[in-house]
Amino acid sequence: NYIWNGTFSAAVWTSCPAWILWDLLTSSRYGFGDHIDTSQLDKWAFFAASKYSNELVDDGFGGQEIAEVLELYRKALFELRSAITRAEELRRALSHRDREIEELQSLVAEFNRIKPKSGELAEISSLISRMESVEELRIASSGALNALDNEEGGANQSLASAKRLLSSAKSKDEILDEFVERIDNALVEINELNRELSRYLEGLAADPRSLDELLNRRAGLIEARVQGHAFQI
Repeated sequence: NYIWNGTFSAAVWTSCPAWILWDLLTSSRYGFGDHIDTSQLDKWAFFAASKYSNELVDDGFGGQEIAEVLELYRKALFELRSAITRAEELRRALSHRDREIEELQSLVAEFNRIKPKSGELAEISSLISRMESVEELRIASSGALNALDNEEGGANQSLASAKRLLSSAKSKDEILDEFVERIDNALVEINELNRELSRYLEGLAADPRSLDELLNRRAGLIEARVQGHAFQI
């Protein structure tokens, strides 16, 4: 705590921010002295600010420190703690990012290994269902084929007999003629159905090795879909 009479002495070094600002405002060599006159400034206000900046306050450790210096220390300590907190947050974020990158790389590797195709899982499931039920399918389709093309009582023979009977009265009634035409269309459809059923029977297979391969492939596709939710398979 000191008294000042308002007179400036020779320039000396100082760390007081109030008088440093005064020096910058009034110096014509490195400040604004050519534009600001000391009469425009309130030196007593600068003096009061200087006293505040140099006031001794408790430093928190049982001693005293200049207020301005203590404030700078507190600010630096706060910035240090903030920097440490931020560094820890960045470290956690980088660790999380590294885990995400590893997971993505694992998914890409699994995708490249499986090489799934669009709709493949549904197609494989259908093939497996067919191969697991091949005997039932063969009995059902064989019976249907026999019912359509049995020489003694098949649908094909029954329609042919009906056509012959109706043809005996051809051109005598337009309604009967229309029935004959419809029977002709039905015979064409049944013959095509016979051919398709025959091809279906020929294509039925129950190779255990093929079934095992399909089961393994389906298991791999299901696992890939569970792990990589975006895989469209």
